[in-house]
Amino acid sequence: MERDVPGTYRCIFHKEMQEATAVPHPKNKYGWNADSYAADAEFEATISETIPMEAQEKAFYVKVRGTSYRNIDRTSRTRIIGECSPFDSLTLLPQPEDPEHPNAIRVCRSTTPEQLGYLESRLGEEISRDMLKHGPRWVAFFRRKTQHPESGRTVGAVIRLIRLSDEFIAKSDAVRLSRVK
Repeated sequence: MERDVPGTYRCIFHKEMQEATAVPHPKNKYGWNADSYAADAEFEATISETIPMEAQEKAFYVKVRGTSYRNIDRTSRTRIIGECSPFDSLTLLPQPEDPEHPNAIRVCRSTTPEQLGYLESRLGEEISRDMLKHGPRWVAFFRRKTQHPESGRTVGAVIRLIRLSDEFIAKSDAVRLSRVK
Protein backbone atom coordinates (compact mmCIF):
# COMPACT_ATOMS: atom_id res chain seq x y z
CA MET A 1 0.00 0.00 0.00
CA GLU A 2 1.08 3.54 -0.57
CA ARG A 3 0.02 6.73 1.06
CA ASP A 4 -1.37 8.66 -1.87
CA VAL A 5 -3.15 11.86 -0.92
CA PRO A 6 -2.50 13.22 2.59
CA GLY A 7 -4.94 11.40 4.86
CA THR A 8 -5.63 8.48 2.50
CA TYR A 9 -4.14 5.12 1.53
CA ARG A 10 -4.32 3.12 -1.65
CA CYS A 11 -3.46 -0.49 -2.39
CA ILE A 12 -1.77 -1.60 -5.56
CA PHE A 13 -2.81 -4.91 -7.12
CA HIS A 14 -1.39 -6.75 -10.09
CA LYS A 15 -3.31 -6.40 -13.35
CA GLU A 16 -3.95 -10.16 -13.57
CA MET A 17 -5.94 -9.93 -10.32
CA GLN A 18 -8.39 -7.63 -12.09
CA GLU A 19 -9.59 -10.27 -14.55
CA ALA A 20 -12.84 -12.04 -13.64
CA THR A 21 -15.02 -14.46 -15.53
CA ALA A 22 -18.24 -16.16 -14.51
CA VAL A 23 -20.84 -18.50 -15.95
CA PRO A 24 -24.26 -16.82 -15.84
CA HIS A 25 -26.91 -18.16 -13.42
CA PRO A 26 -30.51 -16.96 -12.92
CA LYS A 27 -30.80 -13.81 -10.84
CA ASN A 28 -32.92 -13.47 -7.70
CA LYS A 29 -35.39 -10.62 -7.16
CA TYR A 30 -32.51 -8.30 -6.15
CA GLY A 31 -30.55 -8.91 -9.35
CA TRP A 32 -27.99 -11.15 -7.63
CA ASN A 33 -27.09 -14.71 -8.54
CA ALA A 34 -24.73 -17.40 -7.30
CA ASP A 35 -21.96 -15.99 -9.49
CA SER A 36 -22.32 -12.57 -7.86
CA TYR A 37 -21.79 -14.03 -4.40
CA ALA A 38 -18.93 -16.24 -5.55
CA ALA A 39 -17.27 -13.32 -7.34
CA ASP A 40 -17.61 -11.16 -4.21
CA ALA A 41 -16.07 -13.92 -2.08
CA GLU A 42 -13.17 -14.21 -4.52
CA PHE A 43 -12.76 -10.43 -4.55
CA GLU A 44 -12.65 -10.34 -0.73
CA ALA A 45 -10.19 -13.24 -0.61
CA THR A 46 -7.87 -11.42 -3.01
CA ILE A 47 -8.01 -8.25 -0.92
CA SER A 48 -7.32 -10.35 2.19
CA GLU A 49 -3.97 -11.35 0.69
CA THR A 50 -2.88 -7.72 1.11
CA ILE A 51 -5.10 -6.68 4.02
CA PRO A 52 -5.63 -9.66 6.36
CA MET A 53 -9.16 -10.18 7.68
CA GLU A 54 -8.03 -9.44 11.25
CA ALA A 55 -6.82 -6.01 10.05
CA GLN A 56 -10.26 -5.20 8.63
CA GLU A 57 -12.28 -3.73 11.50
CA LYS A 58 -15.20 -3.05 9.17
CA ALA A 59 -15.64 -4.06 5.56
CA PHE A 60 -18.72 -3.68 3.37
CA TYR A 61 -19.99 -2.84 -0.10
CA VAL A 62 -21.74 0.43 -0.90
CA LYS A 63 -23.12 2.10 -3.99
CA VAL A 64 -21.54 5.36 -5.03
CA ARG A 65 -24.10 8.19 -5.06
CA GLY A 66 -24.38 11.10 -7.49
CA THR A 67 -23.02 9.15 -10.45
CA SER A 68 -25.46 10.65 -12.93
CA TYR A 69 -24.08 14.18 -12.39
CA ARG A 70 -21.13 15.68 -14.20
CA ASN A 71 -17.98 16.80 -12.42
CA ILE A 72 -17.02 20.47 -12.16
CA ASP A 73 -14.85 20.09 -15.27
CA ARG A 74 -17.93 18.64 -17.08
CA THR A 75 -16.51 15.10 -17.30
CA SER A 76 -19.05 12.32 -17.13
CA ARG A 77 -18.88 10.32 -13.91
CA THR A 78 -20.43 7.30 -15.61
CA ARG A 79 -17.69 7.41 -18.27
CA ILE A 80 -15.06 7.45 -15.52
CA ILE A 81 -16.79 4.53 -13.79
CA GLY A 82 -16.82 2.65 -17.09
CA GLU A 83 -13.03 2.96 -17.24
CA CYS A 84 -12.55 1.50 -13.73
CA SER A 85 -11.59 -2.13 -13.14
CA PRO A 86 -12.13 -4.38 -10.13
CA PHE A 87 -9.46 -3.80 -7.45
CA ASP A 88 -8.77 -0.24 -8.61
CA SER A 89 -7.80 1.75 -5.54
CA LEU A 90 -10.04 4.69 -4.76
CA THR A 91 -9.46 7.78 -2.65
CA LEU A 92 -11.98 9.07 -0.11
CA LEU A 93 -11.78 12.85 0.15
CA PRO A 94 -13.76 14.64 2.89
CA GLN A 95 -15.20 18.03 1.98
CA PRO A 96 -15.46 19.95 5.27
CA GLU A 97 -15.46 23.26 3.36
CA ASP A 98 -18.82 22.41 1.70
CA PRO A 99 -21.34 24.68 3.51
CA GLU A 100 -24.36 22.53 2.57
CA HIS A 101 -22.77 19.11 3.19
CA PRO A 102 -19.75 19.45 5.52
CA ASN A 103 -19.58 15.65 5.97
CA ALA A 104 -19.63 14.88 2.25
CA ILE A 105 -16.99 12.43 1.09
CA ARG A 106 -15.95 12.37 -2.54
CA VAL A 107 -15.01 9.05 -4.13
CA CYS A 108 -12.16 9.55 -6.62
CA ARG A 109 -9.78 7.39 -8.58
CA SER A 110 -6.40 7.16 -6.85
CA THR A 111 -4.46 7.37 -10.09
CA THR A 112 -6.20 10.53 -11.28
CA PRO A 113 -8.26 13.22 -9.55
CA GLU A 114 -11.39 12.06 -11.41
CA GLN A 115 -14.46 11.85 -9.20
CA LEU A 116 -16.87 8.90 -9.41
CA GLY A 117 -19.41 10.39 -6.99
CA TYR A 118 -20.03 10.57 -3.24
CA LEU A 119 -20.68 8.27 -0.32
CA GLU A 120 -24.25 8.26 0.94
CA SER A 121 -24.71 11.18 3.38
CA ARG A 122 -25.18 9.20 6.62
CA LEU A 123 -22.20 6.98 5.82
CA GLY A 124 -20.17 10.06 4.87
CA GLU A 125 -21.01 11.59 8.23
CA GLU A 126 -19.90 8.44 10.09
CA ILE A 127 -16.64 8.17 8.16
CA SER A 128 -15.93 11.91 8.49
CA ARG A 129 -16.28 11.65 12.27
CA ASP A 130 -14.09 8.55 12.31
CA MET A 131 -11.40 10.26 10.20
CA LEU A 132 -11.38 13.29 12.51
CA LYS A 133 -11.10 11.10 15.59
CA HIS A 134 -8.73 8.38 14.35
CA GLY A 135 -7.08 9.77 11.23
CA PRO A 136 -6.92 8.11 7.84
CA ARG A 137 -7.80 4.46 8.20
CA TRP A 138 -10.36 3.85 5.45
CA VAL A 139 -9.47 2.31 2.09
CA ALA A 140 -11.78 1.81 -0.86
CA PHE A 141 -11.66 -0.48 -3.88
CA PHE A 142 -13.72 -0.46 -7.03
CA ARG A 143 -15.78 -3.66 -7.16
CA ARG A 144 -18.05 -3.35 -10.19
CA LYS A 145 -20.02 -0.97 -12.33
CA THR A 146 -23.80 -1.19 -12.29
CA GLN A 147 -25.67 -1.16 -15.56
CA HIS A 148 -29.15 -0.27 -16.71
CA PRO A 149 -31.06 -3.57 -17.10
CA GLU A 150 -32.45 -2.74 -20.53
CA SER A 151 -29.81 -0.60 -22.23
CA GLY A 152 -26.71 -2.05 -20.53
CA ARG A 153 -25.45 1.53 -20.07
CA THR A 154 -23.23 2.17 -17.02
CA VAL A 155 -25.29 3.95 -14.37
CA GLY A 156 -23.32 3.54 -11.15
CA ALA A 157 -20.65 1.78 -9.13
CA VAL A 158 -20.28 -0.54 -6.18
CA ILE A 159 -17.18 -0.17 -4.03
CA ARG A 160 -15.71 -2.04 -1.07
CA LEU A 161 -14.93 0.11 1.97
CA ILE A 162 -12.55 -1.17 4.62
CA ARG A 163 -11.67 0.41 7.95
CA LEU A 164 -8.15 -0.65 8.90
CA SER A 165 -7.19 -1.51 12.45
CA ASP A 166 -4.76 0.77 14.27
CA GLU A 167 -2.33 -2.15 14.67
CA PHE A 168 -2.32 -2.83 10.93
CA ILE A 169 -1.74 0.84 10.11
CA ALA A 170 1.17 1.05 12.56
CA LYS A 171 2.70 -2.15 11.18
CA SER A 172 1.99 -1.17 7.56
CA ASP A 173 3.56 2.27 7.96
CA ALA A 174 6.78 0.54 8.91
CA VAL A 175 6.60 -2.40 6.50
CA ARG A 176 4.31 -1.83 3.50
CA LEU A 177 3.29 1.80 3.34
CA SER A 178 5.43 4.45 1.79
CA ARG A 179 4.47 8.02 2.58
CA VAL A 180 3.89 10.38 -0.32
CA LYS A 181 4.11 14.00 0.73
